[in-house]
Amino acid sequence: MSGEVLLNSAIEIAKSIAFALAVLIGGSIVIKLFLKLIAKGEAYSKLDPSVQGFIHSLIKVVLWSMLAIAVIAILGIPVSSIVALFASASVAIGLALQGALSNFAGGVMILAFKPFKVGDYIKSGECEGTVTQITIIYTILNTIDNKRVTVPNGTLTSAVVTNYSAEETRRVDMVFTTAYGVDIDEIERLLLDTVSAHAKILEEPEPFARLSAHSASSLDFTVRAWVKTEDYWDVHFDLYNQVTKVFVEKDIEIPFPQMDVHLHRDTPAEQRMEAIDHLMKNSKEENNRKY
Repeated sequence: MSGEVLLNSAIEIAKSIAFALAVLIGGSIVIKLFLKLIAKGEAYSKLDPSVQGFIHSLIKVVLWSMLAIAVIAILGIPVSSIVALFASASVAIGLALQGALSNFAGGVMILAFKPFKVGDYIKSGECEGTVTQITIIYTILNTIDNKRVTVPNGTLTSAVVTNYSAEETRRVDMVFTTAYGVDIDEIERLLLDTVSAHAKILEEPEPFARLSAHSASSLDFTVRAWVKTEDYWDVHFDLYNQVTKVFVEKDIEIPFPQMDVHLHRDTPAEQRMEAIDHLMKNSKEENNRKY
């Protein structure tokens, strides 16, 4: 009787193992076909190669995990204990790698939504430069003075990012100053003529030059002109150079901070010198704060 029971148990175990092997082989074939089907999808093909690799690996791990659990269940091994152990291990790993996982998720979002791409000039917080590489964990920037800056992707996705290269055109905003007493219409005409004469400035929208403020020591004229994004800095520096030359040629005074000091005649000479020294010291401190 005991021999018959052992035989039946062995047959049942053999059937379970055979069925588990069949499920394992059939499941592996289905997984491969499913992954190939996804890879041929139109939406998948439009994704960045790095994102494609991540999605492929993620789906593969999930499907194989489900297949493994199914095979274990067929063999009669308690699945709940294994799932609980796996969940505990996942929580522990997640807590230990919280920062890395945040950067990983940020990298996936950057590669998927493309707020910027390699070659763009971006700024985020105190970091700015040209994007030279985007990985799944961090983004590498090259600064204007040729420094390499590595920025975690989690930081970029949780902060404001300004992309200066996203649009084809940019507006150059500049302020030029003159002394009081000048012919305002003449200054505006000179500025417009100088700006319009630059070959890299776009005709539409039209350049703008108007008196914009009365400062303590100067009249401020705001100039705005649209250029192609790649020409921004060339035009910026060219206009400062050309406008300065025009002002010098036309004998237009370019003001600088100054102060008029009035002293009574009956003030002793020593007190006058002390007052002048005090004013000069305060003026120097104010200029240091500004610049």
